[in-house]
Amino acid sequence: MRVFCEYTAEKKKDDSNVDELLPEISKFCFHLRGYYDLMGETTNDEERDSYEFVVEQLFLLSKVFDFSDEVGRRSMFTMLRTVLFLLHKILSMY
Repeated sequence: MRVFCEYTAEKKKDDSNVDELLPEISKFCFHLRGYYDLMGETTNDEERDSYEFVVEQLFLLSKVFDFSDEVGRRSMFTMLRTVLFLLHKILSMY
């Protein structure tokens, strides 16, 4: 999905269908945060690796979104700030 959206956005910069393929940014952030939370809650290394891969792909996919919508942009900013804060908190314990 990510590769297809990146390809579509790159090839059709003026008339892109990417917006039709992707959910609203607020919904996307909700799913991204859900997978991030699952990644932190699991104790199984294999499951954690799977969730980490999904979160990474979703972050990469977020590059093709159109952030001209104020509500979506704020949702993504808030979610990123929360994730970065949690990562900083975890890393500061080591």
